[in-house]
This record gives sequence, structure tokens and C-alpha cells, in this order.
Amino acid sequence: MKTKSLIKTSLLCLIIFTMMFPVLPVNAGDGETVIFIVDTTEDIADDAPNGICSAGKITGGPCSLRAAFSEANIIMELKQNLIIQIPEGDYKLTLTEDTGEDAYFGDLDLESLIEPTENWVSIQGAGYYKTNIDANDIDRAIEIGNYYNVSISDLSIENGTLHASNFETIQGAGILVENAGKLELNRVSMSYNRLHTDGYENAFAYGGALRAITTPLTIRYSSFSNNWAEYGSAIHFTGGENVPLTIYGSSLFFNEASEAYTLLSYGPMTMINSSVFANDDGMGSLALVYDAHIQNSTIVNDNKGINISYYNKFYPRNSIILSEPDPNGDTGENCKAMSSKNAVTTYAPEIIAEGGNVFSDNTCAPDTSLRDVVVPWEDAGLDLAAQQDILWGYPLLPHSPAVNRRFEPCLVTMTPLDVPVDMPLGVDQFDMPRGMFCDAGALGLENKTYIFYPLIERE
Repeated sequence: MKTKSLIKTSLLCLIIFTMMFPVLPVNAGDGETVIFIVDTTEDIADDAPNGICSAGKITGGPCSLRAAFSEANIIMELKQNLIIQIPEGDYKLTLTEDTGEDAYFGDLDLESLIEPTENWVSIQGAGYYKTNIDANDIDRAIEIGNYYNVSISDLSIENGTLHASNFETIQGAGILVENAGKLELNRVSMSYNRLHTDGYENAFAYGGALRAITTPLTIRYSSFSNNWAEYGSAIHFTGGENVPLTIYGSSLFFNEASEAYTLLSYGPMTMINSSVFANDDGMGSLALVYDAHIQNSTIVNDNKGINISYYNKFYPRNSIILSEPDPNGDTGENCKAMSSKNAVTTYAPEIIAEGGNVFSDNTCAPDTSLRDVVVPWEDAGLDLAAQQDILWGYPLLPHSPAVNRRFEPCLVTMTPLDVPVDMPLGVDQFDMPRGMFCDAGALGLENKTYIFYPLIERE
């Protein structure tokens, strides 16, 4: 990643700081913007599709959350943007009777569009501890159909539950999205979303909190905790070689995968300033099928599984990748190249360490010339996991080898308008002079518009 000229960077920074945050993504379509303001916490269906959020009546009824979702299809077909504003409160799904119309019961549905659109549905809560969508264990929480561009911000999604029968596949207890234009999560908490196979024959469960299929997915400053699935307890992403998964400043913890991995990415992945730890994850923490870049992140595995499985090229940069001994003292590997018997492509697994990493074994191909270091788990210098706002992570103790790991200035990437701008970082996230050093691992963020990482140039 090349550093921009100081003049260009300063100009872009000035533009960013002098503009207000948009209420829609910056690449939203040009059509009129319709705003639905949810004004009831009751789960009431809107059975008169007319572009008006009105539950129980053609017009003049309450704007329920379910009504707002079910009218989104018409708004998109009219080539308009839609903002759904959800005030503080608990929005519990209660409708379970099958009425024949999928949007009228069970999960909240954005029913598939006929064709792609440039317009967006922006679902905005009042805060992840204030606005809570509770699926109430009756179904998954949200399903997003074909072609939508969706942004979900400042809310919590919990208690989505699905049960599989014999020869059934269940997916995404929190969110299921397939063949959509884009999905963005910003400051979203996803917890206690669970898929159950109940011991049935040939039953499969993918993506406890989130299952994304052929949909570019960006996650910012969000947490995934206490979610369950067989495969991908937190996230199961299938994109293919040209559909990316990008994760900034997020945490995945206390999730449980009975078969394999906290996160599976069948698509190119970039993870920046994030933490993955304390998961009961079957085979390991991460399975990365296509090219994967992990920088300034902390990935800790605490069982005998493989912390990170990689199938193609894996680039660790200024990260902490550790395997913690289990109660019997057994330790899994940090990294392992895997082959897939089901892969259509012939992969060539390779680790390209970009420096500044802290490992607990040699399996991630450390490059000591770039300041990679291998230390036993007990010498890694991590404190007990601590919470900072929505995010959890491991603070560094003063003696940790991750402190000042790289003798180069950190960069700051500013992304408030979704346009990354890089510049050398003068102070750290606590306004202390940063100097000519950069720490490894995930960094606590007080200002959520910044991403810190070290200066390492990539061709």
C-alpha cells in the first residue's frame, strides 16, 4: 500500500473533516430518498404493499419494523433510496403463523428485486446497546434477497434460531444474504444467533450469526459473540475469487462451531485491527480459501485446532497470531496450509509474512528480517481480555514483544466517507506521541473513524 503525497493527503483529510457524515452510503443511487421512521415496537404486518409504511391499515397505521422491511421492495422498484430509522427500544419478532406471505411472519425479509439497483436500503438504529432486533428464537432475524444494497448501522441483532431436519441445510441465524449488491455492517452487535442440527442425518448449518453468499461484505466496528453453527459459528462467507470480505476494527469471541472454524471465507479477505479469541471453534479460528491479508489483528486459538488454515496466499502483517495451550497443555498450530477436495481451483498455499508479527510457533513462516518474532504463549505479554465499548480484545502488557514491534511509523487510514486515505500517524489512539514505532496486534480505537497499521509497502 503506497503512501500518498503529503499535499494530496492533507487535501483529502481537509475534505473529510469539513463534510458531514452522509445518512446513506456515499455510493448510493441518485433517486429520491424515502424515510420510514419506525414508531412501534410491536411486530405487526403490513399486508397492503403500496410504498407506505402502515401496519394493519392501508394508510395511517403504525410503522412497524416488519412493515418498513416489507415495503422496501416497492421503494427499490421505484428507484428510490430508503432509510429505515429505528428508535431506541426492543423490537421482538412474534409472528409465527404461516400466512403464505413470507414477509408477514417469521424473519424480517427484504424480498428479492427483479434487477440490480444503484439504490440503497439504510437501516439505522439509535445505538447497538439501545436498538435491539430480537428474533425471539422463532426464526432467523433478517433475510436479504437478490440485488439489494443494504447498510445496517448502530443496532443489535440477537436470538435468531433455526433447526435443521434430516437432509436439510440451514444458514444464517442472524442474517442471511444471497446474491445482493452489497452488505455493510457498521457498529452492529450480533449475539446468541444459533443454528441447531439436533443430531439429524445429513443436516448442515452454516454461519451462526451471518451467512453471506455471492455478496460483497464490509464489516466495521462490530462484534460477533455467543453465536453457534456447525461451520462458521460467527461468519460463513462464500464469494468466489472476485467478491471480497473486508473486516475493520471488529471482534469475534465466545462463538462455538461444532465442526469447523469461527470464520470461513471462500473469497478474498482483508482483516484490519480486529480480534478473534476465546472461541470454541472445532478445527480452528479462521479458514481462508482465497488471498487473505490480516494486519494489526490479534488471532488467538485456545484449543488443539489450527488457528489459521489457508488455501491460497496468506499475508500476515503486524499481527499477533498465537495458539494458547488447552487445559491439558496441548497446543495447536498457528498456521497450516490446507487443500480442499471440493475446490474447483487448484490452490497454491503460501504464506508471505510482511513483518512485525508475533507468533507462538514457526508455522506462519516468520521473517525475522522484517521483525517477526516467535515467543512462547506465556511470554506474549497479553493481559486478560478487556472490553472497550462494543469491542473486545487483549491489551498489551508493557513487557510484551508486540510493543514497538516495527521500527517504522504507523499509518492512519481515515475512512469516514468510505474512501481510504493514508498518512503517517503522529500520535496514537490515546493522543500520546507515536514516534517511529508501531505495535503489533489489534489496537483500541477511541475515534472509530481511524484505522492504524504500520508502514509496509506492497507492490
